[in-house]
Amino acid sequence: MHCLGKGPARHDSRTLLLSKYLPSGYVAPDSVDWTSGITSFGTMLNNTIGDCVFAAGGHAEQTWTASRGTERTPPDSQILSYYEDWAGYVKGNPSTDRGYDELTFLNKWRRLGFCGSVLMGYADPDASNLEHIRQSIALFGGVYIGDQLPNSAIEQFDNDEPWTQVSPEVMRFGFRSTTLIGFIA
Repeated sequence: MHCLGKGPARHDSRTLLLSKYLPSGYVAPDSVDWTSGITSFGTMLNNTIGDCVFAAGGHAEQTWTASRGTERTPPDSQILSYYEDWAGYVKGNPSTDRGYDELTFLNKWRRLGFCGSVLMGYADPDASNLEHIRQSIALFGGVYIGDQLPNSAIEQFDNDEPWTQVSPEVMRFGFRSTTLIGFIA
């Protein structure tokens, strides 16, 4: 079973652009590990419902708190509660399992808090610039990415094959890359 919970991408011209805030001349290191000490990321219910946007937020919390020395893993019940409250999911009603979009999630996290933390801010890196992605990971611990792929990609994944376009199917690839800048616990 595959639970696809990314909603259609939303864009807002007011979203900060990471390129305006990067340190001048900064080159990301070849590698950086923000996950040291994390024993299990878990699925945060994304193996049974389409809450991937919420699970990704929970994984960011794990990463940031682990890097500060005390990993905090939001329990599945807490992730579920946010998916219900913010996305309108009703357990047992598949018609309400519609996923969520990243921008609305990030804005609510910043305004209302999520799983015990408040997001200080976020900015979009240039997704076509690999160095921006590397810098985002090195400086802020990760990049929040959502994508939309055709069903053939799922079949290829299940068969341990690379994702390739299957003719005449059009590859729907909606890419959203947002750097999470930081949070207060």
